[in-house]
Amino acid sequence: MQDAERRELQGDHPAGARRKDADHRELWEVHPAGSVKWCPTVLEVIEVRAKKRTGSHSLVTALRTTLEGHYPDKSLALGGTFIIQKGKAKIHIMPREFSVCPLNTNDDVNNWLKHFEVSAPLICQSVLVSRDPGLDLRVEHTHCFSHHGEGGHYYIDTTPDSVEYLGYFVPAEFVYRIDRPKETHKVGRD
Repeated sequence: MQDAERRELQGDHPAGARRKDADHRELWEVHPAGSVKWCPTVLEVIEVRAKKRTGSHSLVTALRTTLEGHYPDKSLALGGTFIIQKGKAKIHIMPREFSVCPLNTNDDVNNWLKHFEVSAPLICQSVLVSRDPGLDLRVEHTHCFSHHGEGGHYYIDTTPDSVEYLGYFVPAEFVYRIDRPKETHKVGRD
């Protein structure tokens, strides 16, 4: 493994956001007031409630591009969980076997992946960064799961008139890049 690259992100971060727990335990409590207790520090969270998609972007892309538009010279990152409470979403999963031929284009990748429409409720874990701070990052990535056996990599809801979202996000102080590739590409990053 290569050394991790670390970049401090630009932006306002909650005071004392670094974990001080000597046992390195990650204990979370969500408080009704919109804060999260991360042993032993309390962090402010961003609550997102959305109904009825009116644009062409997914919830995650809308959050990312809004941050990028308001702070064009900064790299701001969020991580969090959101629930698709109503509606359906487009997702993909990878086939059980890796492709026997190279996947050199986005079309190659999309033809290899298995795409599905899945139903709410879906629990989604997401990370996004408003712009890559020079670490060759994928600027957003979201996976979801459910208690009814559906899940995968989230793209967008497919029921814009009836979709409902509820999410909680925390701003990042640092981004770590581990095992940066020597050669890079943009294939499969959408």
